[in-house]
Amino acid sequence: MKQNIINQIYWGPGYQDGYHFGSRIKIRKNGHVSFDNKLMASGKIIMSWQSKLNYQFSKMVPQLPVLAVGRRYRLYLKGQEKPAGTMITRLIFRNIQGDEIKQLNLEGHDNEFVFPEGTVDYELQLINAGCTHLEFDRIEICTADLPKDVHDDLWLQDPITDYPDKPVHLLVMSAGKRAKRDFPWLKRLAGDLAVQIMLVSWQHRDDVGQDITDLLKENRAYNTHIISCEPRFDRAVIDACNSFPAFQGLVTNRAYLADRPQNIYRYVWRPNVHQLKEAVSEPDWVSLFSVIHAIWGGDQG
Repeated sequence: MKQNIINQIYWGPGYQDGYHFGSRIKIRKNGHVSFDNKLMASGKIIMSWQSKLNYQFSKMVPQLPVLAVGRRYRLYLKGQEKPAGTMITRLIFRNIQGDEIKQLNLEGHDNEFVFPEGTVDYELQLINAGCTHLEFDRIEICTADLPKDVHDDLWLQDPITDYPDKPVHLLVMSAGKRAKRDFPWLKRLAGDLAVQIMLVSWQHRDDVGQDITDLLKENRAYNTHIISCEPRFDRAVIDACNSFPAFQGLVTNRAYLADRPQNIYRYVWRPNVHQLKEAVSEPDWVSLFSVIHAIWGGDQG
């Protein structure tokens, strides 16, 4: 099964390629950046990222994903410059000798490009075009055929299994910090249950429980079982079920349930942790789906 990947690029501490002369730069714990510089000249580089770095010199790994020659990609910038429309996204493509073979200057926050033949490495730059202030979360790069909602902080993915006459089992989980992805292989665990994933960005700043409730009501998905895939979302699931009793919920054993509501169940949370640069936590999928099938029925397939 094909898995779709959405690469995420952050300003991040340790990236020294930003414009620091007279700039006020504030980086929050969730990676959100506030950039201020009212005296910066147009044409200057606000920030840049490289796909190839000399580790001995920079002590950093490449900041951009590996892309396939000839494939069409979408570049999406999640942020806002002031005044609006005063920033350009520039892509510079180089060959094996380090010579520039193509340059693209992109306006706006949502653009597509084709990765050129002969490219060995590339650079991404944010260029000032009269910008005095920038609120910046991240840049995302994915194949251009993916729907635009993959860039949302709350990404309600296409159903893994779709049974219109059955309750939807909505799995709420964190997106990875470096890449978001879908989970088509969970179909074999879902069996005859209707299953859908809501992926929540680690940068999301709003009330997840209220967002879930609003989204489900908007889609008239009243017959929904909401599952917290990690302790972070226990409170959100409880709040959603309390605000709309037609929902049923499943939270981890780390959740505190004062009055033991009848529409909320608990399970023993067993994470699978893959140690990369940071811990990326997922549930023990086999164990979790065994619990879901035991509570709400269905054949595991």
